[in-house]
Amino acid sequence: MVTKIDASKKRSIAVDKADAKVASFLQLIAPSRDKHKAALILGQTFYFYSKCFEKTLKPTQLTISQFVTLWALLFSQGRLTPTDIARALPIETHSVSAMLDRLEERKLVKRQRSRQDRRSVKVALTAQGEQLITEIFPKAVSLNEKLYQDLSSRQLQLLSNLAGKIRNAALRRLGANPVYSEVILKKLLIQT
Repeated sequence: MVTKIDASKKRSIAVDKADAKVASFLQLIAPSRDKHKAALILGQTFYFYSKCFEKTLKPTQLTISQFVTLWALLFSQGRLTPTDIARALPIETHSVSAMLDRLEERKLVKRQRSRQDRRSVKVALTAQGEQLITEIFPKAVSLNEKLYQDLSSRQLQLLSNLAGKIRNAALRRLGANPVYSEVILKKLLIQT
């Protein structure tokens, strides 16, 4: 004799299976629950911070990477190579080339080849690029002020140190040297 399982019983079995799956995931993360919580909060923070920043940049039609590139060029006074820009963002060098192409099309940057070594390229702001970044930069500063207003200087320093440690661990995991990112960051921060 074949018995039919009614729809409510099927749903109940499906829920039990889903609950078992969730329980197995919770057991897996239990020993490092705080790390997973931190990762989720960090991911959410990055997402919402990016959304706020995109909203600020919308009138300029710049992406966050393009803004950071223009900012880096402003404060480095055109002494950056595409590789330096890749390390500052950080994105892949080939992605920097495509982004620089778009910025050049908008006449915001120009690439300058070295007379001594034609392989060496430096990127500089055009007058139009400098005007745009100096116009939008105060709005970006204002956004940061608003987002970080509830943190003390000590908390900001701690946040920077902790985020730097996570960034460095991720870079090492990817086979990259965190020192390069630190050098570029210091180079940029000295200028500001």
